[in-house]
Amino acid sequence: MRMKTFKIITLLVVFITSMLPAGPSHVMAADEYLARDSIYSMSDPNVNRATSTHFQIIWGKNDQTGTVNDAFIQGNLKNLEGQWTTYVTDMGYKEPGVSIKPANQSKKYKTNVYVTRTGLSKHAEGWGFMSNDSDGFAYIIVDPVAMRVDVPSWVIPHELGHVITYHQASWVDSTITGAWWEAVADWLREQYLTSPNYQYNGKIYSPDTNFFDPMYMNGSLCSPHGRTYYDAWPILQYIAENPDNYPYYGRDFMRDMMQKAKMHEYPYDTIIRLAPGVSIKDTLGNYAKRMVTQDFQQKTVYRKRFNQLIATDSNKQMVYTQLVKVNDKSDWWRVPSERAPQQTGFNIIPLTPNGTGNGRTVKVNFNGLIDSSRGTDWRACIVVQDDSGNTRYSTLWNKGENSITLSNTENKVFLVVVATPDKLIPLDAFADETKSPFMSAPEKQKMPYEVQITGAVPYEAVNSITGITGSKHPNGGGFVQNTAKVDSTAYVGPNAAVLGSAKVQGKARIEDYAVVKGNAVVSGNAIVSGHAIIKDSAIVKDNAKIRDFAVMMGNAEASGNARVLESATVKEKRKITDNGVAKGMAIAAGEASITGEGMVDGDYIDSTNITKGVAFGWTRGQDYASSRPYTPSLYAGYEFGTSSSVFARDKYGVTHGIIRGNPLWSASSEGHSGILQLNGDNQYVVLENSVSDLKDIEIRATVRWDGGTANQRLFNFGSSQDKYMYLTPSDENGKVKFEIRNGNNVKTMVADASLPVGSWVDLRLVLTGDTGILYINNTPAAVQNDININPEDLNAPNVNSQSNSNYIGRGILPEQPLFKGAVDSFHIYFKPVDSVIPSVSAKPTSTPTPTPKGHTISGYVSQDFASSLASIKSGFKVEILGTGLSSATDNNGYFSLTNVPANASGYTVRISKAGYLYRDIGNVKIDSSDISFGSTGSPVILWAGDINSDNTINMADVIEMAKSFNATSGEVKFIANCDINKDNTVNMADIVIIAKNFPRIQGVIL
Repeated sequence: MRMKTFKIITLLVVFITSMLPAGPSHVMAADEYLARDSIYSMSDPNVNRATSTHFQIIWGKNDQTGTVNDAFIQGNLKNLEGQWTTYVTDMGYKEPGVSIKPANQSKKYKTNVYVTRTGLSKHAEGWGFMSNDSDGFAYIIVDPVAMRVDVPSWVIPHELGHVITYHQASWVDSTITGAWWEAVADWLREQYLTSPNYQYNGKIYSPDTNFFDPMYMNGSLCSPHGRTYYDAWPILQYIAENPDNYPYYGRDFMRDMMQKAKMHEYPYDTIIRLAPGVSIKDTLGNYAKRMVTQDFQQKTVYRKRFNQLIATDSNKQMVYTQLVKVNDKSDWWRVPSERAPQQTGFNIIPLTPNGTGNGRTVKVNFNGLIDSSRGTDWRACIVVQDDSGNTRYSTLWNKGENSITLSNTENKVFLVVVATPDKLIPLDAFADETKSPFMSAPEKQKMPYEVQITGAVPYEAVNSITGITGSKHPNGGGFVQNTAKVDSTAYVGPNAAVLGSAKVQGKARIEDYAVVKGNAVVSGNAIVSGHAIIKDSAIVKDNAKIRDFAVMMGNAEASGNARVLESATVKEKRKITDNGVAKGMAIAAGEASITGEGMVDGDYIDSTNITKGVAFGWTRGQDYASSRPYTPSLYAGYEFGTSSSVFARDKYGVTHGIIRGNPLWSASSEGHSGILQLNGDNQYVVLENSVSDLKDIEIRATVRWDGGTANQRLFNFGSSQDKYMYLTPSDENGKVKFEIRNGNNVKTMVADASLPVGSWVDLRLVLTGDTGILYINNTPAAVQNDININPEDLNAPNVNSQSNSNYIGRGILPEQPLFKGAVDSFHIYFKPVDSVIPSVSAKPTSTPTPTPKGHTISGYVSQDFASSLASIKSGFKVEILGTGLSSATDNNGYFSLTNVPANASGYTVRISKAGYLYRDIGNVKIDSSDISFGSTGSPVILWAGDINSDNTINMADVIEMAKSFNATSGEVKFIANCDINKDNTVNMADIVIIAKNFPRIQGVIL
């Protein structure tokens, strides 16, 4: 077995890896550029070669694609020379024929292009990438499929862009520029696609564009970000075009950036250094304003692509920012918290101008929430586009009022805001969450702002039903297309829509401007509200809530008490259930689940299982996701551990509050740490809508009341004068009182006395079912069991012009007395923390479902190689075929299938996991006792290596591994299934594992 494994490993190494480079061989070409090869001997009979003036294409004798012939090779050489002309002749970049090492610069050489899947022993696979040899020359490795001749390939000019970048030298080995390499390669390709050189045999294909969709979809995030680093080149295009005529900028400036950068210098710092006196803040502002209408030299092709992008409703929802009303400031609007821009991030906000004709004025009063410790700043601009597509701009500004007057043909108006802090902190898009955490790293800090608008109203998306045949639903009056099906018991609000072949069943509610479309199904008691979009074959059921600007798409499923909030997207086959939450700008994809008390927030984009705590970031892996800190049942916690003029920071997540009135903060006081002192006049904390969107709630607060006026509001949750809940330390009768009201239904709990003045007190309020309990210093002070109002009943309509009034320290009305005193902590739980309820019990809401009688099938499963990682042991799916019963292994590889009916004929139990051959255990008979498979010392073993899930470990899996070889987690070519041992790198250790099982066929019946 060892000899067989060794032979297979040797075969795979030959197939996948590049050996140590052979000494370069040279032959003289007909011109000044020599042909060289540091990998294969120039006399190797198994290697084919063809050259042009500046390039050598190298391929083997066994073309697996049937496409590599003389015309193919010559056509690619011709296209490569056209790209050379663009990059070197026209743009003046250092040519890649000269080594970056001074000792090797005496001669010029052709740039090598190695063609994979042609029999080259050291280049068996690889789609398209750049590498370099020890002599200081970069080269391209590319698959024949990526080498289209006519129309010329877009892969090769990107990879040649990497080669060009390498030969400018100053970014080589620089740690901070990693993500920028991809942006620059795409930008260089763009110069080729818009040049006359983008042609073949005289047929001009220019201009064209790869465009930059992700930059619009993720515009508020710092750039480049893990979601955008290929597409983060529009700022480079702005600098190259220099439409605002700054000194230093222009197309040559980009060349200087790559030739004159200092080692490890942040590219924005390079821009600042090479353009002394030019404001980087204004640069970002002027760049962002042109993004609004794609006002670049290639605006025609850009606008075509942009219109295609926003033709999809879920895309448009991400591209444009919809402002929401500020409840505590009349006539002000704010950026939604999840969309507040990070440094260099921007928002595009459509405005609808009032009236028509000449002389209309749109005025915007801008107020950024200034965090002096971060040096927050912004640039805003009013952008106007006329009916012919011409764009006009206001001046840039960052505080107070600005305006623009419209002509009768100017009917499209936008506000664009970009975050331009005093210091652009170096941001590594590839940095791990532990090094650059979303919730606390200053380079990722959100920079919220508020605006007051006259002469226009902020955009609010509405459903377009023009040309669609349908009718109003009797229950709610919303639009239902003839092809859709809605139960009579379901509710469709007057502005909501159900389209396509969608179904709304049971007592589900579609409210506000929400839409259900495609083949989506919403059922049970689920609520879809706000501007939420449920599309494709997504399923929303049970008590799930999808609200705000959230999207469910693909085959995603929300069930249980799951909530998808703010601008989160759940797609593909992702499931969210139990008390799971997706919020922020999170994108939850893949086949994993958000269960238990798991939450994804911020810039999360991954396919990891989340069971507890809050996960952020992109492709951080299962071990990170499984180790998030949390407090059971805690939704948001404010402990005021650090001073901030803007944020009351959430303990584990980013459900931050906004601080008003600049209250005094103390690091410690009277044995308490992190104290917010409220003056009872104009100081309080504004909380997010979601903190009160709960059926049950527990609030725990540690406070010191400093006395004063009766009926001060320690906190208030609600939306109007007849929908609220509040607690006061002393009512008009001198007693602590909690009051909750929904219309004419008013319930109270009153203690025997007020809070003691000047003393620290632990308060605790519990609402569960119809029961309410008020604790003071852990002693029940009031208990009531007729509180038939839930916090979620107090929500405002989920539209942009209305919002909840959730506060610490003030009431819903400005004339209501504010809290005077200190707050040490304020925690909000989505259910009671303790199961013991004093004096009374919550009333059951339904008859308990009897537990079905049955048996248990349990056991242990493990991989076929040594590892103790929880991410490897867990996640094996164990299912009983034909029954719908399934389970998954825990971190120890243990599983348990309960309530299995007896079956004397026998079941088939299947164990499976992505990347492994599944294993069937047949004839599992259950009569009167439980069944167990394996043990901790002798578990059921599954074989690793079925990378492509075709139920066989063979060369197809080897090819898949080759595509990802030497890739690390976070890189584009990284394939998670290829990382068998979950060390975040596809390397020799993974090859050794797959070699042991090569070849093998699945489906062995035991």
